[in-house]
Amino acid sequence: MLMSNIITIFNQKGGCGKSTITMQIAGRLGLLKHKVLIADLDPQGTASIWHAQALNVDGNKQKPFPADIVAIDPNDNLLIDKLRKYIDIYDYIIIDCPPSAETIGCSAAIMVSDLVLIPTIPSPADIWASVTAVALVNKSKATNKNLIVYIVPTMVRANSALASAMVEHIADTIDIQLTRTSIGLRTSYQDSALNGSTVHGLPNSRKAASEVNSLVSEILRIIKRGK
Repeated sequence: MLMSNIITIFNQKGGCGKSTITMQIAGRLGLLKHKVLIADLDPQGTASIWHAQALNVDGNKQKPFPADIVAIDPNDNLLIDKLRKYIDIYDYIIIDCPPSAETIGCSAAIMVSDLVLIPTIPSPADIWASVTAVALVNKSKATNKNLIVYIVPTMVRANSALASAMVEHIADTIDIQLTRTSIGLRTSYQDSALNGSTVHGLPNSRKAASEVNSLVSEILRIIKRGK
């Protein structure tokens, strides 16, 4: 029986903030003293590069990222077996999927997940693209009966009536719940990637840190209810 709580971050469309969500959630859980593993399935390796930056900022050593990481080929038929090695070691495994519904890894990750998060930018093109991700996840529910799925609005412009309207449109048109927490369009998230960290502790990152804290608290409640 799988012991870790497995959270998969997935969307068919690239550029929606998958790796940002992955790293912020994993890092925050680590800061809360949970033992966390990031499984980087994306061939672009954004999560892995981000993680490595923690020890390579301006050539100066700093604190390591508060979660471990492993890179796995998304087309590896043994992906589930490889993840199984870690389930008794980590409290949470956060899987960063590539932007493709066709890879073996995406399907396998969703099949063993407790929770799937679909980051979605509140724009027409991104909402249309999310339909494919939702279809794959809904198909997986036939086998993974306990799977919980949420859409996470990302890169939401502050005080934008259009963004708010599009978030409402997502809720009205896609039959998947939205997280109450949205992730804003903030430079703090880009800065944390360059710094190899979460947004916590970065200058002028209070609002971003508050968003991440809120999202992680919501995720913990969702998983607890699902259990």
